[in-house]
Amino acid sequence: MKKKLIPLLALGLVGVLAACSTPKNGEASVFIYKYSDTYITTVRTALESEYETLQIKATFQDADNVQQTQTQQIDAAIAAGSSLLVVNTVDVATGEAVLEKAKTADTPVIFFNREVNDAAVNWEKAAFIGTDPDEAGVMQGEILAQALIVDGKLNPTWDQNGDGKINYVMLRAEPGNPEADGRTKYSVDVCNEALEKAGLEPLNLLTPAFNANWNKDTAQQTTANWISTYGLPGESGKDTPIELVIANNDDMALGAIAALGQKNWNAAGSKNKVLVIGVDATAAGLSAIQEGTMYGTVKQDGEAMAKCIAALSKNALDGKDFLDGTSYKWESESVRKIRIPYSMITAE
Repeated sequence: MKKKLIPLLALGLVGVLAACSTPKNGEASVFIYKYSDTYITTVRTALESEYETLQIKATFQDADNVQQTQTQQIDAAIAAGSSLLVVNTVDVATGEAVLEKAKTADTPVIFFNREVNDAAVNWEKAAFIGTDPDEAGVMQGEILAQALIVDGKLNPTWDQNGDGKINYVMLRAEPGNPEADGRTKYSVDVCNEALEKAGLEPLNLLTPAFNANWNKDTAQQTTANWISTYGLPGESGKDTPIELVIANNDDMALGAIAALGQKNWNAAGSKNKVLVIGVDATAAGLSAIQEGTMYGTVKQDGEAMAKCIAALSKNALDGKDFLDGTSYKWESESVRKIRIPYSMITAE
């Protein structure tokens, strides 16, 4: 048995050495968690354009929200000698594992959009480009407070049954995702803080937040079920109707609007509206705001994110420090992360 084991160990060591010594191909390998995600599509499209402008050769791959698929894609890219890994993780917990593979192959890695642990970027050739996970939720809360509080009183446009409180439902994404957790928590906390300061009742959650996984169709079906259970303002026998829908992204907000539309609510020009708010400022989301079917959103700037990824990619491929010649700054001296700011958007 020992005579057989030694050659196997030697073979494994040869494999590792071969992977480490594979000639670099001068290309960036970009891994997208799911092509069908509306916001990520804006980032991917903008990044393709930025890469073309900077004459960066790149391949893009879709994991279709399957971590095993993405892991295999990353392993294959490293084995083929990719010069740079640009990773939009499926599972936010995989950052450290990807980092270790990149370090073993001495291949720079840029994570983006989906937050990774600080430990995943503690190497000089690793970086993260994204947003503050809590900021979008804070801004959602600020938008809601502006909509709900008028001259120190609850806005009757949204408190349609006049009971002095706003009943809401929450369409969130997967628990443990920092963006989803931040948006779910702070959208409510910040709004409630403003309501309390005005001497008003806090938002009333009708049912536990539902994980619609960023998906419009799932959000539509879930909202339809909630409408059946709780009703809408003015319906007979429904004492706690839905008056507000908070969604972690625009796609889920649009799903809710589609369900409301089936009941002839939230149509353009109609007075029968539930307050609906999302995040991302997608083209469809902005159109809904212009039409008056969605109240507001928080812009997550896909173009700015792509521009930052491209600038750092160029430096990495040229063998320079990530920030060389740029105006970008790390979040702190110890955390190699860059935050792209959000902004609030309503019809006003």
